[in-house]
Amino acid sequence: LTQVWNWWYGDEHRSAYRDQFDRVYRRQLTAVYEILGLPTPAEFSRPIFERQVSSFVHRPDQMITPAIDGRVTHFYEWTGAGYFDCLKAGGAMHRMDQKISGIYFGYDRENVYIRLDFIGRSEVESVKKSECVITLHGSEETKIQIDSESSASTEQTTGILTRFKDVLELSVPRSLLWPEGFGQLGIAVGIFDQGRPIELWPEDEPIGLKIPEPHAEIVWPI
Repeated sequence: LTQVWNWWYGDEHRSAYRDQFDRVYRRQLTAVYEILGLPTPAEFSRPIFERQVSSFVHRPDQMITPAIDGRVTHFYEWTGAGYFDCLKAGGAMHRMDQKISGIYFGYDRENVYIRLDFIGRSEVESVKKSECVITLHGSEETKIQIDSESSASTEQTTGILTRFKDVLELSVPRSLLWPEGFGQLGIAVGIFDQGRPIELWPEDEPIGLKIPEPHAEIVWPI
């Protein structure tokens, strides 16, 4: 029984219900100790997930200004960006049809940048036939719907630039997300088929990122 329950604590089996599962598991262990007439360990009152589930988010450690062309132009282009590892994050069960392998994110003094990487070429083509939506939670919620064609009109009306070829890249003006150009940012990515979600990252709360005020940013490498 213990092996069956512990299996769900693996990183590849994270889900939006991990907190509920954690509570139920600890109640079951407590009941076993009570039946045996043994004192209940104090550790059973503390969540296990908070201590043992690794984070799949790496925060940015320097500013970046990548070329938004839908390709990895050069190896160091996104060096210093933050990263969310979708492969390690997994899901409630192993995904056999997962398409996104990782999400890069970063900023400079003008824009916020996001890049989606995919498991393979077939997944790229599959996503191009679906609806990809990137939701940014700044001072207000901004939803960006992306298809396989670059949208000049979007660039002209909002300043948002998107390119989708080998990877999906976009830049969003900081002034579009906050009047002051800085603040707390949440990032969520979804792939939909006729409005039905088929892949969501992260599975629970958005990726959190704090964009500092001007002249307080981390610096470019020398």
